[in-house]
Amino acid sequence: MASEGSAPKNEPSEPAPSQRPMSRRRQRKMLIAIGVIAVALVVVFWGWSSTGTKNYLQVGTLAGASSGGGLSQYLNQTLEVQGVITGWSGGAGDLNFSLADRVDPNQTIGVVLTGALPAEFSNGKTAVVKGTLEESLPLVLSATEVTLGCASKY
Repeated sequence: MASEGSAPKNEPSEPAPSQRPMSRRRQRKMLIAIGVIAVALVVVFWGWSSTGTKNYLQVGTLAGASSGGGLSQYLNQTLEVQGVITGWSGGAGDLNFSLADRVDPNQTIGVVLTGALPAEFSNGKTAVVKGTLEESLPLVLSATEVTLGCASKY
């Protein structure tokens, strides 16, 4: 006879019911959901990397390359150089100006523009100049396009 304070009887416990296998329909839905999530992640990361700030070539880099002998890597290719417009006389027909480095304004390159000057073009504005570097000293960039904008956008 068992008393009230005694330990309960050790009865064999029933094994836990095994989980049912996942149906093929549910497996297919799960794979589609995983695929959609993976594609979405790829698109998001690709979008972030392609909309990041563009690294334009700085005037100081070109000026340093001309004094260091590494200028040949920039010749005969289209460059996009960022700097501050200086040395422009202000005439609508004057397509010659200088581009100064944003950090060291003493480093400059000459620019000869073959296209049209953009509206709001003036000395002191930050610009990106697209063109080809001529093999000459002082450095001259034969530009086909000038884009003006706020320095924070670059």
